[in-house]
Amino acid sequence: AQVELAGFPETGWAGPAIAARIDQAGASLHTALEFDPLNRTANHRLGLISMLKRDYLSAVWHLCIAYERSPDHRGIAKSLGFGYAWLGDSENALSLLKNIPESKSEFGVYCYWWKEQGRDDLSEKASMMLEYLKSTQVQP
Repeated sequence: AQVELAGFPETGWAGPAIAARIDQAGASLHTALEFDPLNRTANHRLGLISMLKRDYLSAVWHLCIAYERSPDHRGIAKSLGFGYAWLGDSENALSLLKNIPESKSEFGVYCYWWKEQGRDDLSEKASMMLEYLKSTQVQP
């Protein structure tokens, strides 16, 4: 959290630029998993760190464990849904994101943002998810 929030609120979203600086936290979280492999918080945070590093397989692995422990945790469900989306698993992504209204607008932004990052593959996945979400009615 100290790395993520350094300079807040003036710094905006740090994104993958902070990935290298959070390795120490990752090591501590891995130690926590040695004592309790199902530790929700450690798996959640490791999933988020993996997302920052764009290691979506690892992110989904950790976030799945966290989600199993806390299926009503909106942040975990949303992060897991995005992880599935970046892996191209639209069915699992949609099951998690269809009830999160802001995901539509976020995928709309990602269509453009990933293209600007030179990741046409992820831009296409964002576009596909946007279309799926548009066709799905949001449940209140």
